[in-house]
Amino acid sequence: CFKMETKLKIESGKFHCCLFFPLESCDYPPRLVSAELMDEYKEKDFFPVGSTVKYKCRPGYMKKAGTYSSTCNRNQQWSKVQELCKRKTCGHPGEPDGGRLLVTGDFDLGSTAHYQCDGGYRLIGKSTRKCKVLNNKMEWTDEVPYCEIIPCSPPPKIPHGKYDGEYLHSFYYGTVVKYTCDKDYPLIGNASIYCTSKDGINGEWSGHAYCGETQCPSPQIKNGKIVAGISSTYKYNQKVSFECIGGHEMVGSREIHCQVDGTWDPPIPVCEQKTEDHPSHGFPLLSESDVSKEIPTKDCFKTYLLVSELGKFNCRVQNFVTIDLMVH
Repeated sequence: CFKMETKLKIESGKFHCCLFFPLESCDYPPRLVSAELMDEYKEKDFFPVGSTVKYKCRPGYMKKAGTYSSTCNRNQQWSKVQELCKRKTCGHPGEPDGGRLLVTGDFDLGSTAHYQCDGGYRLIGKSTRKCKVLNNKMEWTDEVPYCEIIPCSPPPKIPHGKYDGEYLHSFYYGTVVKYTCDKDYPLIGNASIYCTSKDGINGEWSGHAYCGETQCPSPQIKNGKIVAGISSTYKYNQKVSFECIGGHEMVGSREIHCQVDGTWDPPIPVCEQKTEDHPSHGFPLLSESDVSKEIPTKDCFKTYLLVSELGKFNCRVQNFVTIDLMVH
Protein backbone atom coordinates (compact mmCIF):
# COMPACT_ATOMS: atom_id res chain seq x y z
CA CYS A 1 0.00 0.00 0.00
CA PHE A 2 0.96 3.65 -0.40
CA LYS A 3 2.02 5.79 2.52
CA MET A 4 -0.88 6.71 4.83
CA GLU A 5 -2.70 3.48 3.65
CA THR A 6 -3.07 0.18 5.46
CA LYS A 7 -3.89 -3.46 4.41
CA LEU A 8 -7.17 -4.98 5.45
CA LYS A 9 -7.86 -8.80 5.07
CA ILE A 10 -11.34 -9.80 4.10
CA GLU A 11 -13.00 -13.26 4.44
CA SER A 12 -12.19 -14.37 0.91
CA GLY A 13 -8.51 -14.19 1.78
CA LYS A 14 -7.88 -11.10 -0.28
CA PHE A 15 -6.19 -7.91 0.94
CA HIS A 16 -7.28 -4.32 0.16
CA CYS A 17 -5.45 -1.04 0.67
CA CYS A 18 -7.48 1.50 2.65
CA LEU A 19 -6.70 5.07 3.75
CA PHE A 20 -5.90 5.37 7.39
CA PHE A 21 -6.44 8.67 9.24
CA PRO A 22 -5.35 8.98 12.86
CA LEU A 23 -8.14 10.41 14.91
CA GLU A 24 -5.96 13.06 16.60
CA SER A 25 -4.62 15.94 14.44
CA CYS A 26 -4.24 19.75 14.38
CA ASP A 27 -5.72 22.36 12.11
CA TYR A 28 -3.58 24.23 9.60
CA PRO A 29 -0.52 25.81 11.31
CA PRO A 30 -0.73 29.45 12.49
CA ARG A 31 -0.27 32.14 9.85
CA LEU A 32 2.21 34.88 10.74
CA VAL A 33 2.68 38.39 9.40
CA SER A 34 6.47 38.28 9.30
CA ALA A 35 7.01 34.58 8.48
CA GLU A 36 5.56 31.82 6.33
CA LEU A 37 5.72 28.01 6.24
CA MET A 38 8.61 26.47 4.43
CA ASP A 39 7.69 25.18 1.00
CA GLU A 40 7.49 21.50 2.03
CA TYR A 41 4.64 22.23 4.44
CA LYS A 42 2.55 24.59 2.30
CA GLU A 43 0.79 21.85 0.31
CA LYS A 44 -0.09 19.64 3.28
CA ASP A 45 -3.63 19.60 4.61
CA PHE A 46 -3.26 17.03 7.39
CA PHE A 47 -1.10 17.49 10.47
CA PRO A 48 -1.26 14.57 12.97
CA VAL A 49 -0.41 14.95 16.63
CA GLY A 50 3.36 15.04 17.06
CA SER A 51 4.11 16.54 13.62
CA THR A 52 6.32 19.65 13.42
CA VAL A 53 6.39 22.47 10.88
CA LYS A 54 9.09 25.07 10.25
CA TYR A 55 8.88 28.74 9.20
CA LYS A 56 11.00 31.14 7.17
CA CYS A 57 10.95 34.96 7.04
CA ARG A 58 8.84 36.64 4.42
CA PRO A 59 10.48 38.99 1.89
CA GLY A 60 11.35 42.28 3.59
CA TYR A 61 11.86 40.60 6.98
CA MET A 62 14.91 39.15 8.68
CA LYS A 63 15.43 36.62 11.48
CA LYS A 64 15.48 37.52 15.13
CA ALA A 65 15.98 35.40 18.23
CA GLY A 66 13.32 32.76 18.78
CA THR A 67 11.98 29.35 17.69
CA TYR A 68 11.22 28.92 14.00
CA SER A 69 9.05 25.80 14.37
CA SER A 70 5.73 24.71 15.85
CA THR A 71 4.54 21.25 16.96
CA CYS A 72 1.06 19.73 17.03
CA ASN A 73 0.55 18.79 20.70
CA ARG A 74 -1.59 16.02 22.21
CA ASN A 75 -4.32 18.57 22.91
CA GLN A 76 -4.50 19.07 19.14
CA GLN A 77 -3.14 22.62 19.49
CA TRP A 78 0.02 23.97 17.92
CA SER A 79 2.81 24.98 20.25
CA LYS A 80 2.94 28.72 20.78
CA VAL A 81 4.84 30.59 18.12
CA GLN A 82 5.40 34.35 18.05
CA GLU A 83 6.38 36.68 15.24
CA LEU A 84 9.77 35.32 14.34
CA CYS A 85 11.10 37.99 12.03
CA LYS A 86 11.54 41.74 12.09
CA ARG A 87 11.18 44.19 9.28
CA LYS A 88 14.19 45.07 7.23
CA THR A 89 15.02 48.75 6.86
CA CYS A 90 15.46 50.86 3.76
CA GLY A 91 17.75 53.31 5.53
CA HIS A 92 17.35 57.07 5.60
CA PRO A 93 15.38 58.21 2.52
CA GLY A 94 17.23 61.51 2.13
CA GLU A 95 16.11 65.10 2.72
CA PRO A 96 16.08 67.93 0.15
CA ASP A 97 17.61 71.38 0.61
CA GLY A 98 14.93 73.99 1.16
CA GLY A 99 12.51 71.33 2.42
CA ARG A 100 11.82 68.81 5.16
CA LEU A 101 11.09 65.11 5.59
CA LEU A 102 8.18 63.58 7.50
CA VAL A 103 8.23 59.79 7.94
CA THR A 104 5.49 57.48 9.19
CA GLY A 105 7.48 54.58 10.62
CA ASP A 106 11.17 53.90 11.22
CA PHE A 107 12.52 53.66 7.67
CA ASP A 108 11.50 50.00 7.66
CA LEU A 109 9.27 47.97 5.37
CA GLY A 110 5.95 49.69 4.73
CA SER A 111 7.10 53.11 5.95
CA THR A 112 6.13 56.20 3.96
CA ALA A 113 8.31 59.26 3.54
CA HIS A 114 6.49 62.58 2.98
CA TYR A 115 8.31 65.61 1.57
CA GLN A 116 7.39 69.28 1.94
CA CYS A 117 9.17 72.42 0.77
CA ASP A 118 9.76 75.56 2.80
CA GLY A 119 7.92 78.77 1.93
CA GLY A 120 9.10 80.20 -1.37
CA TYR A 121 10.10 76.79 -2.74
CA ARG A 122 8.20 74.32 -4.91
CA LEU A 123 8.56 70.52 -4.96
CA ILE A 124 10.00 68.87 -8.06
CA GLY A 125 9.34 65.12 -8.03
CA LYS A 126 7.09 62.80 -6.01
CA SER A 127 5.93 64.10 -2.62
CA THR A 128 5.86 60.57 -1.11
CA ARG A 129 8.10 57.49 -1.23
CA LYS A 130 7.54 54.02 0.22
CA CYS A 131 9.94 51.46 1.68
CA LYS A 132 9.44 48.26 -0.33
CA VAL A 133 11.18 45.07 -1.46
CA LEU A 134 12.37 45.80 -4.99
CA ASN A 135 14.43 43.21 -6.87
CA ASN A 136 14.93 41.29 -3.62
CA LYS A 137 16.37 44.41 -1.98
CA MET A 138 14.98 46.95 0.45
CA GLU A 139 14.61 50.23 -1.40
CA TRP A 140 12.65 53.47 -1.41
CA THR A 141 10.38 53.95 -4.39
CA ASP A 142 11.21 56.79 -6.82
CA GLU A 143 13.99 59.32 -6.36
CA VAL A 144 14.50 61.92 -3.66
CA PRO A 145 12.59 65.05 -4.80
CA TYR A 146 14.18 68.48 -4.62
CA CYS A 147 12.89 71.92 -3.69
CA GLU A 148 13.31 74.67 -6.26
CA ILE A 149 12.98 78.34 -5.34
CA ILE A 150 9.88 79.76 -7.04
CA PRO A 151 10.77 82.02 -10.00
CA CYS A 152 8.92 85.06 -11.32
CA SER A 153 8.90 86.39 -14.85
CA PRO A 154 10.63 89.79 -15.26
CA PRO A 155 8.63 92.71 -13.81
CA PRO A 156 6.45 94.51 -16.36
CA LYS A 157 8.01 97.48 -18.10
CA ILE A 158 5.96 100.68 -17.95
CA PRO A 159 5.94 103.78 -20.21
CA HIS A 160 7.69 106.85 -18.78
CA GLY A 161 9.21 104.80 -15.96
CA LYS A 162 11.67 102.06 -15.02
CA TYR A 163 12.52 99.71 -12.17
CA ASP A 164 15.83 99.12 -10.47
CA GLY A 165 17.49 95.87 -11.46
CA GLU A 166 16.57 95.96 -15.15
CA TYR A 167 19.97 94.41 -15.80
CA LEU A 168 18.95 91.23 -13.95
CA HIS A 169 17.86 88.16 -15.91
CA SER A 170 16.30 86.09 -13.12
CA PHE A 171 13.83 86.99 -10.41
CA TYR A 172 12.94 84.68 -7.55
CA TYR A 173 10.56 84.49 -4.61
CA GLY A 174 11.14 87.44 -2.27
CA THR A 175 12.87 89.66 -4.86
CA VAL A 176 11.83 93.32 -4.51
CA VAL A 177 11.97 95.90 -7.30
CA LYS A 178 11.21 99.62 -7.08
CA TYR A 179 9.73 101.78 -9.84
CA THR A 180 10.53 105.43 -10.58
CA CYS A 181 8.78 107.68 -13.11
CA ASP A 182 10.01 110.41 -15.41
CA LYS A 183 9.46 114.03 -14.46
CA ASP A 184 5.83 115.21 -14.61
CA TYR A 185 4.61 111.61 -14.67
CA PRO A 186 3.36 110.65 -11.22
CA LEU A 187 3.65 107.02 -10.14
CA ILE A 188 0.29 105.31 -9.72
CA GLY A 189 0.06 102.12 -7.70
CA ASN A 190 2.82 100.54 -5.61
CA ALA A 191 6.31 101.95 -5.98
CA SER A 192 7.79 98.66 -4.72
CA ILE A 193 6.54 95.21 -5.71
CA TYR A 194 7.89 91.78 -4.77
CA CYS A 195 7.87 88.25 -6.19
CA THR A 196 5.37 86.06 -4.33
CA SER A 197 3.15 83.02 -4.90
CA LYS A 198 -0.48 82.22 -4.13
CA ASP A 199 -0.45 78.50 -4.92
CA GLY A 200 3.08 77.65 -3.79
CA ILE A 201 4.03 76.69 -7.35
CA ASN A 202 3.80 79.69 -9.67
CA GLY A 203 5.41 83.05 -9.01
CA GLU A 204 3.69 86.40 -9.52
CA TRP A 205 4.31 90.04 -8.66
CA SER A 206 2.52 91.53 -5.67
CA GLY A 207 1.09 94.56 -7.46
CA HIS A 208 1.19 96.91 -10.42
CA ALA A 209 2.53 100.38 -11.06
CA TYR A 210 2.40 102.79 -13.96
CA CYS A 211 3.41 106.35 -14.73
CA GLY A 212 0.77 108.59 -16.22
CA GLU A 213 -0.64 112.08 -16.55
CA THR A 214 -3.32 111.96 -13.92
CA GLN A 215 -6.34 114.15 -14.64
CA CYS A 216 -9.12 115.15 -12.30
CA PRO A 217 -12.63 116.06 -13.45
CA SER A 218 -13.50 119.73 -13.78
CA PRO A 219 -14.74 120.87 -10.33
CA GLN A 220 -18.30 122.19 -10.35
CA ILE A 221 -19.72 124.20 -7.45
CA LYS A 222 -23.34 125.37 -7.32
CA ASN A 223 -23.88 128.95 -6.10
CA GLY A 224 -20.12 129.48 -6.19
CA LYS A 225 -17.20 130.01 -8.57
CA ILE A 226 -13.51 129.26 -9.06
CA VAL A 227 -11.33 132.23 -8.13
CA ALA A 228 -7.89 130.65 -8.63
CA GLY A 229 -6.48 127.76 -10.65
CA ILE A 230 -9.12 127.69 -13.39
CA SER A 231 -8.00 125.50 -16.33
CA SER A 232 -9.31 123.46 -19.23
CA THR A 233 -7.71 120.33 -17.71
CA TYR A 234 -6.63 119.55 -14.18
CA LYS A 235 -3.52 117.45 -13.66
CA TYR A 236 -1.89 115.80 -10.68
CA ASN A 237 -1.12 118.18 -7.78
CA GLN A 238 -2.94 121.13 -9.41
CA LYS A 239 -4.96 123.23 -6.95
CA VAL A 240 -8.20 125.19 -7.26
CA SER A 241 -9.74 127.84 -4.97
CA PHE A 242 -13.45 128.75 -4.62
CA GLU A 243 -15.75 131.38 -3.20
CA CYS A 244 -19.53 131.52 -2.84
CA ILE A 245 -21.85 134.10 -4.42
CA GLY A 246 -23.77 136.60 -2.25
CA GLY A 247 -26.21 135.22 0.25
CA HIS A 248 -24.36 131.89 0.48
CA GLU A 249 -21.73 130.55 2.81
CA MET A 250 -19.14 127.84 2.17
CA VAL A 251 -19.19 124.44 3.83
CA GLY A 252 -15.87 122.64 3.35
CA SER A 253 -12.40 123.68 2.22
CA ARG A 254 -11.87 126.71 -0.03
CA GLU A 255 -8.84 125.04 -1.68
CA ILE A 256 -8.66 121.52 -3.13
CA HIS A 257 -5.86 119.50 -4.81
CA CYS A 258 -5.90 116.97 -7.67
CA GLN A 259 -4.70 113.59 -6.36
CA VAL A 260 -2.74 110.84 -8.10
CA ASP A 261 -5.86 108.66 -8.31
CA GLY A 262 -7.82 111.35 -10.19
CA THR A 263 -9.89 112.59 -7.24
CA TRP A 264 -10.03 115.94 -5.46
CA ASP A 265 -8.85 116.27 -1.88
CA PRO A 266 -10.39 117.71 0.21
CA PRO A 267 -13.73 117.13 -1.53
CA ILE A 268 -15.31 119.96 -3.52
CA PRO A 269 -17.03 122.32 -1.02
CA VAL A 270 -20.72 123.27 -1.01
CA CYS A 271 -22.24 126.76 -1.00
CA GLU A 272 -25.34 126.87 1.21
CA GLN A 273 -27.83 129.71 1.48
CA LYS A 274 -27.43 131.86 4.58
CA THR A 275 -30.27 131.69 7.09
CA GLU A 276 -32.03 134.95 8.20
CA ASP A 277 -31.23 136.04 11.72
CA HIS A 278 -34.68 136.46 13.29
CA PRO A 279 -36.54 134.78 16.13
CA SER A 280 -38.94 131.91 15.78
CA HIS A 281 -42.49 133.15 15.35
CA GLY A 282 -40.96 136.45 14.11
CA PHE A 283 -39.72 138.22 10.95
CA PRO A 284 -37.33 141.04 9.90
CA LEU A 285 -38.80 144.54 9.55
CA LEU A 286 -36.05 146.37 7.67
CA SER A 287 -32.66 145.66 6.24
CA GLU A 288 -30.21 146.02 9.07
CA SER A 289 -28.01 148.23 6.88
CA ASP A 290 -30.83 150.80 6.66
CA VAL A 291 -31.42 151.41 10.36
CA SER A 292 -29.50 152.19 13.47
CA LYS A 293 -28.33 149.18 15.42
CA GLU A 294 -30.22 150.56 18.43
CA ILE A 295 -33.57 150.18 16.63
CA PRO A 296 -35.06 146.69 16.67
CA THR A 297 -35.28 145.31 13.14
CA LYS A 298 -37.38 142.32 14.19
CA ASP A 299 -41.03 141.87 15.02
CA CYS A 300 -43.24 138.98 16.11
CA PHE A 301 -46.22 137.32 14.56
CA LYS A 302 -49.69 138.04 15.90
CA THR A 303 -50.27 136.86 19.48
CA TYR A 304 -46.48 137.02 20.15
CA LEU A 305 -44.70 139.87 21.95
CA LEU A 306 -41.16 141.04 21.11
CA VAL A 307 -39.23 141.24 24.35
CA SER A 308 -35.68 142.45 24.95
CA GLU A 309 -33.86 140.67 27.73
CA LEU A 310 -30.16 141.12 28.46
CA GLY A 311 -29.44 142.37 24.96
CA LYS A 312 -31.40 139.59 23.24
CA PHE A 313 -34.71 139.64 21.42
CA ASN A 314 -37.25 136.85 21.60
CA CYS A 315 -40.93 136.41 20.82
CA ARG A 316 -42.93 135.41 23.86
CA VAL A 317 -46.50 134.19 24.24
CA GLN A 318 -47.68 133.80 27.77
CA ASN A 319 -44.95 131.73 29.48
CA PHE A 320 -43.45 130.19 26.26
CA VAL A 321 -40.08 131.54 25.11
CA THR A 322 -38.80 130.91 21.58
CA ILE A 323 -35.22 130.83 20.27
CA ASP A 324 -33.07 133.75 21.42
CA LEU A 325 -31.70 136.35 18.99
CA MET A 326 -28.65 138.53 19.57
CA VAL A 327 -29.05 142.32 19.23
CA HIS A 328 -27.10 143.80 16.30
